[in-house]
Amino acid sequence: MRTHFCGLIDQTLIGQTVTLCGWADVARNMGQIVFIDLRDHEGIVQIVAEPADSEGNPGMLAAAVAVGYEDCLRITGTVRRRQSVNDKIRTGQVEVVAETIELLN
Repeated sequence: MRTHFCGLIDQTLIGQTVTLCGWADVARNMGQIVFIDLRDHEGIVQIVAEPADSEGNPGMLAAAVAVGYEDCLRITGTVRRRQSVNDKIRTGQVEVVAETIELLN
């Protein structure tokens, strides 16, 4: 079901693929990119959904736009370093680039 808990994603996992399950706390649609704060009992991690890449692989943008508050999700993606660090949360150094977004509820 999951490989890691949201609040335990850190810099040691950069470059690795993880599967997370949790609730959508906030979804911010910025037009060409969507940020989802995914939370579980361990904490919150930022998920990034981007449009299709240069090779034509479909992005997760459409799936992320449909995410609502408190939706229960399973997200698989790759951990990368965040450009804008958030020192207020334990996972503020990293984010997860979504490869799949699955609505569980």
